[in-house]
Amino acid sequence: MNAENINQILQGGTLIFFLVLILVFIILSIILNHHWVRYGIMQKNIKGIQLLYFGVSAILLSVMAVILFLI
Repeated sequence: MNAENINQILQGGTLIFFLVLILVFIILSIILNHHWVRYGIMQKNIKGIQLLYFGVSAILLSVMAVILFLI
């Protein structure tokens, strides 16, 4: 195996890992959102919590994607 083959394998592996990470994030977000809506005590604060959670998550996932594709 030469360096080019190893680089291709690593890039494919990181892409698959990133996609699995996105899938896990989506599943956990659905579960969290369900619990916030179903069992939340302060219903008026849930929209703010959702906005904060999904906003910060979108920023972090975007940064991870940019870093992944720049490497």
